[in-house]
Amino acid sequence: METSSQRVSLLSSSTVYMVSGDLEMGNAEIRTIDQLTSAGEVGSFWVLATVCSIETEHKWWYLSCKRCPKKVNCVGTRFYCEKCDRFDNSGHPRLNVVVGDGGGGAASLAV
Repeated sequence: METSSQRVSLLSSSTVYMVSGDLEMGNAEIRTIDQLTSAGEVGSFWVLATVCSIETEHKWWYLSCKRCPKKVNCVGTRFYCEKCDRFDNSGHPRLNVVVGDGGGGAASLAV
């Protein structure tokens, strides 16, 4: 399975979203992975996908910022996020996975 070289962002796991509510209210629409990567538009979309594998070629997990998905740097006993320009007492573990949408589209992302 060939994966997209573009990054597909993931919603924060700390917030609960109801797919049916977003679709009924017109707040988001369902797209395939190929549609997202080829259109290049910014917006809120739902992609129905299955985790196909955990990436093991490189580091398969990392500690990220609690506010964004960027990797944090350990500075003493604290963790620093360059993007958010802030320190925190801990990081959020994320897995690097490959997902597929059943239509031939696949993408690599961190969850």
